[in-house]
Amino acid sequence: MTLPEEASADVAVCLSAHLKKLMSSDGSLVEMNAVIFEISCCFDNFPVGMCAVRLSVMPALLLMKTCLQCCIMELR
Repeated sequence: MTLPEEASADVAVCLSAHLKKLMSSDGSLVEMNAVIFEISCCFDNFPVGMCAVRLSVMPALLLMKTCLQCCIMELR
């Protein structure tokens, strides 16, 4: 399925807002893993998803940092 160019930007903004909302909640490791999975799905041959992640790159990077810190604490 291909979106018209003018619709792609609108969809990316909506998807980005959804990702930011998911990333803003403080959750368990299981919930954080689910969010990471949703972010990774955006890269799976899905140009609009990649654009959405680009729009929310800082929250995504901060979430990844938090997840890595949690993993390090669990491994100690």
